[in-house]
Amino acid sequence: MTILLFGWKISKSSLLVQLRDYQATLAGTVSIKRRANYGKGRIVVFSHNVFVNSFGKKDTKRQNKRFIENIRNWITKKTDKGNEIPCFSEYINNFDELPPECRILTWNGLPVRTEDNSVLKLLDWIERGGGLICGVCPWGFAEVFKIDVENIPLNIIFKAIGIAYAGKLMYKNDNDLAEILVRDNMADYAKPSDLFAAINKHPEKINRIGGIIHSVLHLPEELYINHKPHVVEMIQKLSPENDHIPTRSKPVESHGAKKAAMLMCDMMIRDGLKGNVVLAEGIHEFPGTFENTPEVQSIALEFSSQTQKFHSTGCYLPAGTIMEVSWSKTKKPWSIIIGLHGDELYNTDSKLKRWPKIRIKKELKRNELGNLLSTPLNICSPFGGLVYLHSPKCTKDKLQLKKHNVVSAPMFTYKTADTWESVERYKLGLWCDIIGDKITLTLPSTSVRQLSDPTMTMKVWDSVVSSHMDLLGKDPSDGRGQWVVTDEQPSIGYMHSGYPIVTHLDMAHPNKIYEDCFLLSRDHILNVNNKKGSWGMFHELGHNFQDSAWTWGGTKEVTCNIFTLHAMDVICNVKPWDHLWVREKFENASNYLREGAKYDKWCSSPGIALLVYAQLARDFGWTAYKSVFRTYNKLPKDKRPSTQQEKENMWIQTFSSAVKRNLSPVFEFWGWPIRQSDELKRFPPYLPDDVTTNEFAKDRATKTKKKYEDNSSGACSTQKPTHKDNAYCPGKDCSNKTDQCDVKGNSTKEDDKDNNSCSVL
Repeated sequence: MTILLFGWKISKSSLLVQLRDYQATLAGTVSIKRRANYGKGRIVVFSHNVFVNSFGKKDTKRQNKRFIENIRNWITKKTDKGNEIPCFSEYINNFDELPPECRILTWNGLPVRTEDNSVLKLLDWIERGGGLICGVCPWGFAEVFKIDVENIPLNIIFKAIGIAYAGKLMYKNDNDLAEILVRDNMADYAKPSDLFAAINKHPEKINRIGGIIHSVLHLPEELYINHKPHVVEMIQKLSPENDHIPTRSKPVESHGAKKAAMLMCDMMIRDGLKGNVVLAEGIHEFPGTFENTPEVQSIALEFSSQTQKFHSTGCYLPAGTIMEVSWSKTKKPWSIIIGLHGDELYNTDSKLKRWPKIRIKKELKRNELGNLLSTPLNICSPFGGLVYLHSPKCTKDKLQLKKHNVVSAPMFTYKTADTWESVERYKLGLWCDIIGDKITLTLPSTSVRQLSDPTMTMKVWDSVVSSHMDLLGKDPSDGRGQWVVTDEQPSIGYMHSGYPIVTHLDMAHPNKIYEDCFLLSRDHILNVNNKKGSWGMFHELGHNFQDSAWTWGGTKEVTCNIFTLHAMDVICNVKPWDHLWVREKFENASNYLREGAKYDKWCSSPGIALLVYAQLARDFGWTAYKSVFRTYNKLPKDKRPSTQQEKENMWIQTFSSAVKRNLSPVFEFWGWPIRQSDELKRFPPYLPDDVTTNEFAKDRATKTKKKYEDNSSGACSTQKPTHKDNAYCPGKDCSNKTDQCDVKGNSTKEDDKDNNSCSVL
């Protein structure tokens, strides 16, 4: 069999050759091509499926015509008749019906699940002289379909012929890629033995081509075992001073040591996933170790789910301990997770204060051909961590699970509140989950050993999430709720949004009293002491509720704070225009308006940009926002705005319609590029009457008013609409305390009391 290999953007996907008899025929930093003899067939392999489509029915543009013709001639030994090339997926379950005249098949790796013998029949067909054009983006494929790279169906064929997809990036970032010289023949390093020989002969090349070593860690098992000693040797070369063990007190800083840490980390994780005992160094600071490992136990659990989410088990796996797991068959494969710290630090330019990857994840479980199995699994985490299950997105499903060699960990739910202070908080696991109805907090167990019953605090957090949901008019999490995990080193900034939200470890310290304080400090959340509330947490939660239809350009860090202001209002009793964070931006806003209010600057200044949204909340109430968001929620997919201009126009028009005022003057005052709309002329123009128009930029306000008064039938109004004017107002002036919650979190609005959206009890 002769094989051509093409690696597309080799910095992103990697193809490694294991054949003894091979010859490099094309190389470079964009693509590689390999030739090897094996049987009578011929294969062309790409590291991205987009090229495979060029040979099949999907290629409507007929691009790269000469290249395609050359490949077809080569694969058929110049006997190609130009017939349409069928796809293997068409014959996945009936391969015997493949027309005898067919000489070439394409395959982009789909479907993931195949009949037991179809792939083997394909391999036999190729060995007897058939031709295959195939390819996937391996790391992307594995991520989308939640399978290990070595279990990608194409790798089953490759395994038999001596090549393999590796699932990681060859280079961690563009800086590494920039170090590669064009004269370096990258194909020379696609065979691991040649790679290691080249580094041994020219040690100075390790920083230029060392990224390829990472790919070796993601080869099929027998190949990995053969090359593992060479990887260990490379780690020693990258970190001769053995300074690649990351800790808070001694972070890893040098380029070589960081690469060594990443290699070591991935190697430990791979070995642990195979059920080998692996214990990482330096984890005494994070995520933690036991001075004396407590007695382990066996636990049986049952879970049900109809959405994709994490499930707490209340179990902790000590680092370096093998856990045995058995489970019942499910409709779709669930996954087991050890440690919720999912932020990976492979691309960080900062010092490493912890291992770059902590979370261990293993699917329960498919075999090489994608069929579900139910057999015991041995798994070990080098770092230890809480044990979770992750359910797939599917219809209602159940899972029964047995785990051996785990330690019970503190886990609060409203159902266990009665035993929290006497039993639960003293369980020995090093990390704990504090679980409400709509949000879960994950933090070190040392943070809760002295914590009183957190019921009331979690009711407040549930109320915050409920307030966000109430404002938006839906639950964007699809029922899975929100999750927050504290981390020694988040991958981005101090904290960031997502599932889970990740914040710095100091928010798990009970004595933290500045800025965003201890996560379980109810007084802080409710704004009792600092008059700010938990702005950072409300903000990150707000990110999880954003919609791209009304978020554009520089507003990503702005529209999330609509939810922050709303929660501050209804939960903490701080009005939008009165919050200290907003007031602190007044000086910058004044300078911005006096300097001409350039829209580019507005888009790059989140503090200034938020003021107009706060004005709308102050002047028209939260019911207006609710109406606007619900209008967006009902938009058909083909009616959603896509360009920034479309989004700006729709926002002004939708909000104006909700409050029955032409709000173009408001946004033009703040520097927005306004396109006149005849539709909005039916509403009286509106401009706020406040410090921005009366003090910061009085002349600008006067000119804006005059412009719209000249173009409308009435004067530019500063009067806020009443119930008579605005169907969305609750019956009183919109500046009243509509949608309020008192300081205890109890709703003061009848509608909210009915749906319990803000209740903290």
